Amino acid sequence: MRSPGRLGRVGLSGARAGGRAGSGLAFSGLSVPAVQHGDSLVAQLTVGLSGSSVEVEVTAPAGQAFSAGKQPKPKPKPKPVVVARAVRKGVAAGRLKLTVPLNAGGRRELKRRKHLRVTVTIVVTPPTGKPQTATSTVTLESR
Repeated sequence: MRSPGRLGRVGLSGARAGGRAGSGLAFSGLSVPAVQHGDSLVAQLTVGLSGSSVEVEVTAPAGQAFSAGKQPKPKPKPKPVVVARAVRKGVAAGRLKLTVPLNAGGRRELKRRKHLRVTVTIVVTPPTGKPQTATSTVTLESR
């Protein structure tokens, strides 16, 4: 198990990684702690261009989350369940700290299970150019 201070693994796609604000990249410097406590998720990143939009989606595997209740017939690969989502438009260039609260279903599942392993997907779309995507796996633990 990772210590609470370590950062989760972050995979980048789209533009190349690195750089600083105003360098032409959609974003860089993504920091998402691997283990977080409470019913919201915190991430920090540096946005490269003003006017960009930032979308954060937190998903849990369908087999793990929301297992209570009537089950439909098993499918080969169920879609992940969205447990949190946030969109910020017209973001200024520079450091951005995002706090994304879990939705009602995510809070319920976290309370029931005491911990929830989720995948965080962050997409930054600059005003011009291609969107840049990063994913990270995080464990949320109840307080």
